Amino acid sequence: MAVHIHGGSYARGSGNDPLFPHLSFARAGLVTVTFNYRLGLFGFMTLPQFLKEDPHAPANFGFLDQRMALLWIQENIGLFGGDSREVTVFGESAGAGSILHQLTYKLGTQPSLFHRAFAISPAALSGPEYEMRSNWEGYRHAAESFGCDPEAEDAPDCLRQIDHSKLEYSKNRLMVFPYVTSTPATYQRSGWPVSDHVNFPDVGTALVNGDYNKDVEIVVGNDLDEGRIFTPLMAPIISPSEALLKRQFEIVYGIENGDKLWEVYRPKMSEGGGGEDIRSKTSGDSFGTIAGDTILNCPSWQHTRSLAMNSLHPVKRYASEYIYNHAVLRSFGAFHTSSACLFYNNPSAGAPFPAGFTADEAALAEALFKKVVAFVKGHGLGDDWKPFTVEDGAALLIAKNASTGNISTSITHHWKNDDCSIWAELYPPHGLWAKPCLDDIWADEELVPATLNGAMWWVFLHLKLAAIIAIIILLAITASIIFCCCKCCKCCKCCKSKAPGSNKVKTD
Repeated sequence: MAVHIHGGSYARGSGNDPLFPHLSFARAGLVTVTFNYRLGLFGFMTLPQFLKEDPHAPANFGFLDQRMALLWIQENIGLFGGDSREVTVFGESAGAGSILHQLTYKLGTQPSLFHRAFAISPAALSGPEYEMRSNWEGYRHAAESFGCDPEAEDAPDCLRQIDHSKLEYSKNRLMVFPYVTSTPATYQRSGWPVSDHVNFPDVGTALVNGDYNKDVEIVVGNDLDEGRIFTPLMAPIISPSEALLKRQFEIVYGIENGDKLWEVYRPKMSEGGGGEDIRSKTSGDSFGTIAGDTILNCPSWQHTRSLAMNSLHPVKRYASEYIYNHAVLRSFGAFHTSSACLFYNNPSAGAPFPAGFTADEAALAEALFKKVVAFVKGHGLGDDWKPFTVEDGAALLIAKNASTGNISTSITHHWKNDDCSIWAELYPPHGLWAKPCLDDIWADEELVPATLNGAMWWVFLHLKLAAIIAIIILLAITASIIFCCCKCCKCCKCCKSKAPGSNKVKTD
């Protein structure tokens, strides 16, 4: 049976998320379950008062909700034809990160509530910035902004009296993305998981130390351009100068380490020659690569290494460099969670997602979906998909065939190994997350207008409303065009029949 944990930055989304093709899984003969969990402030706010109020559950209420749902499945799924001994969990982004956090619940001392896992672009938060005590200041700020005394014993009760609609869009992003100084104040409050060390430890440390449920078969994967869709939301400028990017590294990591990192991520368009695909052609490309590696690719690389060293089952990894054959989507590259479209055989599974598959995309998606279904049924992923090991680093690579131009799969070795090894040296034992740069690094940069950045954030926070507005505008434009055509009686036959004089009967 298949269980889906939805993503959405731990702040958005629902169990009805179209990213996961529930109907397709059910039609494949799988009992399929989804659920909701508390998000944003409701799911992940923490204060010192919460620790006093309930020492057994001081934080990460959204993760505890997930665990309750998984427990319910264990106790009741047999009534729906499911097998509680054969549970496979799926997740993308925050949903995949949730899987890793659930693996490390109570340092793996409790029985696992699932037996296989498929984690697509996991966003598992780890490192000193995500310690519970490190986040109290931000949550105190959130409480104060709502008129509650953050130092008072009754601060939680005060917050519980706040109308839920006011809390809904107050989500913490202050320490989320590296090098952020420009996110709107309403998005810099509360709503990320923390390492509470009561139920959920630091996930990176727990995996490195083998303190997790090891008897779980797991697949972990990433997309090459994980960070590209986030850069418009991370900074007041999409394509910063090379000087600014280099200065960022030097400010945060010191000149020696900064220069070493810049050598990896600097634009290399001038060295392309020979027609090879050089991804970092501009400083904007470099910015997206830095964001993707520090937020997702390299943390996932480290997590996979830890799992491979400690798990009782072979760990499988995949890497996608495939760019969909769609005019608009090409600019996003191999974007965050785009591989989910192929593994789920669902063109709507990525965000953004392709309008549809080409013939070769559809053929590969069907083949990969069959592998996924076989994995859920306990039949594995096939001998052609080699296990990942620290020494070998094998991964299933999804990319365009260099000779034919068609999409294909092959086995690659040490994907992102060189780049991520540098980050691992800076953050032992995690190899996780670049430090946020709190200096005003944008001071000397020519910025895009604030209205544009604010508009992008508004759309991100109000996707449904933005979609409705876009549809209304499109309908209005279409209606205007039809009206003009009919008024001119030149473009539409049905309009001509209603034109003045069209009902007159011609007589001799």
